[in-house]
Amino acid sequence: MTEQASRLKFLLQVKHWQTYRTFCREYDRAAAALDPQLVGTWPSRAHFYRWLSGALKGLPHPHHCRVIEAMFDGLPASQIFESLTPDRAATEFTPSALEAPTVGAVSDPLDLVIYDNLNDEDNRAISQRIRNGRNIFFVAHTGYNAMVSLYQSPMRAALEKGAVLKVVVTAPENAIMQYEQLKHRLCPSIRQEGEIREVLAACERHRAHAVRFGQPAENVQARTYLGVPSMNALLVDGWLRLIPYLPLIDAAESPVFEYFFDVDSPSTTIKTYLRSLNLLWSDSTPSLDQDKAQSVANL
Repeated sequence: MTEQASRLKFLLQVKHWQTYRTFCREYDRAAAALDPQLVGTWPSRAHFYRWLSGALKGLPHPHHCRVIEAMFDGLPASQIFESLTPDRAATEFTPSALEAPTVGAVSDPLDLVIYDNLNDEDNRAISQRIRNGRNIFFVAHTGYNAMVSLYQSPMRAALEKGAVLKVVVTAPENAIMQYEQLKHRLCPSIRQEGEIREVLAACERHRAHAVRFGQPAENVQARTYLGVPSMNALLVDGWLRLIPYLPLIDAAESPVFEYFFDVDSPSTTIKTYLRSLNLLWSDSTPSLDQDKAQSVANL
């Protein structure tokens, strides 16, 4: 430790949160517990490194201070952003605490939150996460509740700012639609084919909305797949929510798994999930009118 820095820099090193991506992930976790409106309000990369430098005059904005204090168990912001000399830092933080993980250790621990069912989730926090998202990937059997009811507004807000939205739902002509018991397990609605078509229509509207705000049409894409769905998945940057479709259990009663991860260094588990989603996307069929026409033209 040869130069002056803020106490924040060393606190982050102790927790192995010192990369910008990891910091933003942990910031969002603390923000969601305080106020969902604060999710995604982390500082820019440049401001983040200014915070670490110890050269910051005064304190960041109050909402930043609230979240930062929550990240470190209520330690006052005035102490977190205090500039430390090398000698003082050495007395507070032992060298072993600041060492990087050893080779073979997990550099991005699996941060997982589990809810008993959908009713236990905080939809406001999810909406805010989508609103501030850059890359959004949604997979479901019909997807009606999320795409048409709950998250239509935050998705449009994200698209206005240039976010990319990809959606995969079951093909309405899928053979699975012939099996009423299986259909009911995946979704209690009696009009699933119609709901899927409404989701695809919503994606068409999302695309038109993005274009009106000067964004490329290809920022919104939707596809359908013929396979048997096994999960409902929502991926927003470094956050992944999975809801498994369990045998003989209504999907609404299934547990919900939320993973927080570093997009630059995901764990092995997250890599497996992401590979699965990528394969699903590549094996699905374009379903928006413009994309279908392009697909036919490329044959």
